[in-house]
Amino acid sequence: MYQYKLKKDEDIRLTREFVSSGGHIPHTHDFIEIAYISGGSGTHIVNDTPYPVKRGDLIFINFKEVHSYTTDKTMEFINCLISP
Repeated sequence: MYQYKLKKDEDIRLTREFVSSGGHIPHTHDFIEIAYISGGSGTHIVNDTPYPVKRGDLIFINFKEVHSYTTDKTMEFINCLISP
């Protein structure tokens, strides 16, 4: 389950996240997201286009882009959330 949010007094937030078997629903944010895939592999779907991702990949997601992750196992990533 994703809980990506910037608090009112935050401009940047770092989180460690896991996507388990299946993935999560497509969603958007009102901030920029930089994700480093720190474990596992899967698919990152951005605006209905799938991209394979694996450990070591760095992903940039602009605000308001519809995106989600899917995986057959567990994928771990570090998120940097930045207010635009």
